[in-house]
Amino acid sequence: MPPVALRHIFDQVVAYGLHDCLELGTGFGTTACVIASALDCIGGGRLVTIDLDQSGPVNVGRLMAHCGIDPARVEIVAEPLGYNWWLGDALGTRHGDAARERGFDFCLLDGAHEWNQDALAFLLVARLLRPGGWLAVDDLDFRLRQVAERPEFGARDPRELDSFQMRQVWDLLVQSHPDFGDRHEFPPGRLGWARKLRPRHTPLGWLDRLRRAQPRRLGAPGF
Repeated sequence: MPPVALRHIFDQVVAYGLHDCLELGTGFGTTACVIASALDCIGGGRLVTIDLDQSGPVNVGRLMAHCGIDPARVEIVAEPLGYNWWLGDALGTRHGDAARERGFDFCLLDGAHEWNQDALAFLLVARLLRPGGWLAVDDLDFRLRQVAERPEFGARDPRELDSFQMRQVWDLLVQSHPDFGDRHEFPPGRLGWARKLRPRHTPLGWLDRLRRAQPRRLGAPGF
């Protein structure tokens, strides 16, 4: 990820006070360290970062140690079935024990880069983000063809290799989702940003009820 994108992620976490963060796709751990550093700047918070395996020779734990990041700031999750299974488990506990309830202010979706996995990931994350929280979708203009030499892509259909699959997630799902607004790209072609809207209909407070019940007289000032 280019430095301008990393800096923007850091600035967003700090500017909006995004204390509870989720990263789908840890990779080597660069963005996890950036997010954790931003949490230090706002005085606290947590990051859950998830990938299939976290034990490679270069991994998030080693990078955090190199950067001097408190390991208590980051929950590192290795989920061999993929992050969608973890998200499903999180949703399953949301209406159970309150102490186990998951909720997030920010999610960076930077994992499989494939329509099949990440279309579902977005729909699951949409339910876990708190109102006012931010979603960032990475690699909008990336194609698997750029890494086609990797053995896991050797038998893929050309359509899979040549489609901008994260752009599909962004254009077909995020852009049209009724629960999200403030949609924009920065850096253009790289990160898509969307903010979860606050509920439009909330219970009336006592002052709102008083305002509605008060008869309006001609020339009388309103509340």
